Amino acid sequence: MDYDGNICGTDFGDKNMTDYSRLVYINSFGGGVCVKECPSIEELVDVHTLITYDGVYQEAGSFLPADYVEVADYSDSENVRTCDNTLCNTDPLVSWSRPGILGGKSFAYYAVDTFEVLGVRCISNPNALQKLKETVDTGTDALDIEAWSSFRQFFTNLYGDVFDARYYIVSFGIFAAMVSIFSILIMKIGLALNMFAHPFCNPRRSSVLFMLNFSVSTKICVLIYC
Repeated sequence: MDYDGNICGTDFGDKNMTDYSRLVYINSFGGGVCVKECPSIEELVDVHTLITYDGVYQEAGSFLPADYVEVADYSDSENVRTCDNTLCNTDPLVSWSRPGILGGKSFAYYAVDTFEVLGVRCISNPNALQKLKETVDTGTDALDIEAWSSFRQFFTNLYGDVFDARYYIVSFGIFAAMVSIFSILIMKIGLALNMFAHPFCNPRRSSVLFMLNFSVSTKICVLIYC
């Protein structure tokens, strides 16, 4: 749900958000706006470009095109807030304390690279937040608007690690699935051979035991007679 009570990707609210199915967070209170796709920024962050309750706001020094992200039209929303140079001055030395940003507690936030979660939310790339921290004077404040508390910070660090290791996780998942399928096939072959071969077997002949070890505590055994 966005800051104005609309559910992204549906037409259940005051606005039809069918074409805007992703949510980008603007502040640490959970306020956000609906967008078509999660913003992707090769340079990770543009401190002179902001995503606001009224779309994209830019000042001198920005390098992103104004349409780098397609934000739903909030111009006639009841709770809309609009940036100007006084409220949202993007000078890295003062922007963090401007009323429009206010340390991630207002109606505008920096344009950072994001990744999609569960097909509906756009979460800040931890590497982009690190670069933002190095560029903007935030004092001792945390930059991550998704980290509301130390408990939330734990999950922030966790998704950062998951993001960095995402390719390894996917690869391991595929490998594990292939091993599972292979083990099931081996078991079925063993049972089939046992079913059809057993009546003709010499009972004095020893059985052949195939044992597949997948972990210390788990062993899958296939017993084939004859």
